[in-house]
Amino acid sequence: MGPDFTGAVNLGLDHGMWRPRNWQDIVSAAAGGLLDESRWVDLKRELKAGRPGNNDLAMGLWI
Repeated sequence: MGPDFTGAVNLGLDHGMWRPRNWQDIVSAAAGGLLDESRWVDLKRELKAGRPGNNDLAMGLWI
């Protein structure tokens, strides 16, 4: 179980904005194929703390 999620996610031109209610919504969407990695979505289960985690996230979004 993770934190509640209050933001919106842009799933791209085909799907538009999506507002998951909690972490389980995100996990279910990823397992169901709704959240494919793209220029809009970078899936990470965990990030390292501090600069290494920030660099890893930035590289995932850049590529």
